[in-house]
Amino acid sequence: IASLLFLGILVLVNFLVSRNFFRVDLTENKEFTISESTKRILGRMDDIVNVKVYFSRELPSHLATLNGEVEDMLEEFRAYSNGNLVVDFEDPSTDPEIENRVRRLGIPQIQLDVIQSDSRSIQNAYLGIAALYEDRSETIPVVYSTDNLEYELAASIVKVLEKERKV
Repeated sequence: IASLLFLGILVLVNFLVSRNFFRVDLTENKEFTISESTKRILGRMDDIVNVKVYFSRELPSHLATLNGEVEDMLEEFRAYSNGNLVVDFEDPSTDPEIENRVRRLGIPQIQLDVIQSDSRSIQNAYLGIAALYEDRSETIPVVYSTDNLEYELAASIVKVLEKERKV
């Protein structure tokens, strides 16, 4: 009887949750919570905006978690955009055509210090993001951390959606 009661409660909760969208950030510093203004910007989007993340696959250890953090933040953006945000991750170093496109967007190939057990070397990598809409694009050329990334992404989305550039 207890198992059936638990199963019934689980089905009821699942039904209620599927009808009402909400997300809960249980981290101590609320690191996966985006601001109300960003939620409003994303909620007002009426057409599809593409966000292309151009990150190299092999990154030094001090940037190893960056890809996951950016992916988590963009997942939050996607959740509040009502399906109007399409996110793609690409590694420009795997295809010369993608590499040329990335350079035209203004995302540079950067050099990173790689320090291993007893050696130090330089590694070329890409760490850029581009927001694309129709024939307009806005780029974040280099992303070293997610500290200010929410603001930069929201500003890029607003800029590509503007019909006329404000002076």
